[in-house]
Amino acid sequence: MIKSGFVDPTFRNCLMCCWLVVFNQAATAATVLVERHLERGQLISVYAKNQPVDSLLQDICQAAHVQLTLHGTFASEISVAFDKLPLNQVIRRLIANYARIWMITYADQPDNQSPLVEAIQVYLDSQQVFTTTVLDDDPAIGERLDYLEYLASGPESEALPEIAGILSARNNALIVKQRAVEILASFKSDQVAETLANGLGSNPPELKTSIINALGQLKNQQSSLILAQILYGETDNDVRLQAVEQLNSFDTPAARAFLKSAALDSNQQIQQEARYALDALDIPEL
Repeated sequence: MIKSGFVDPTFRNCLMCCWLVVFNQAATAATVLVERHLERGQLISVYAKNQPVDSLLQDICQAAHVQLTLHGTFASEISVAFDKLPLNQVIRRLIANYARIWMITYADQPDNQSPLVEAIQVYLDSQQVFTTTVLDDDPAIGERLDYLEYLASGPESEALPEIAGILSARNNALIVKQRAVEILASFKSDQVAETLANGLGSNPPELKTSIINALGQLKNQQSSLILAQILYGETDNDVRLQAVEQLNSFDTPAARAFLKSAALDSNQQIQQEARYALDALDIPEL
């Protein structure tokens, strides 16, 4: 089965099955530990300083025996320190600032075990998905994408209401809505954050992920407030966790207050992410 974004497994008693260690022989060594957990899948511990994103992704997936396909160039360097996080969360954190869409394939497992990640594909944007993925023979999808590019080339004041309508329309394909989100994230209008928030609604998790990432990219007061509203108002812990991950890019008193509150959340993963974010804000470099 294929899913975009991630799955938030439940926490129960831990059973460790195996450890793998991979050392990058470069001057700035990267260490990757992979632990098999029956109910949380592959857990990853990573320490890396000034490593290219693409090579770090490859090291992690090689250690976890996961097939990785990168559509695009991810050569920027990154420093990270993660401790026993699910593989899908690690991937999302590493590529959040570089890619817009990723697809994760899970291997079938017994009902009492969390599905293991089998393959990962990462795309720089939705246009790459359109050009590299076999879609249904529906010319309306291509026409909609072309229309979005036309709107993006014009004045924002005219494009914004049209794109908002495309995002909220029930009959538009997911790939069309994801492209609409990407374009909205590039706009400077004060109304963009509210338009994106209106797109959350009853849309599928894949689109909610794209919208929350876009709110994080805006990095303005309105978008941080909306992320806080998602954190406090959503019942889906998957969505709430993504809001916390995006809040960690806002080094403001308000964002810190939201994160401190999240560090006391009843959900263990949200607690861990908020504490990681607070530590990262206080210690900008490893």
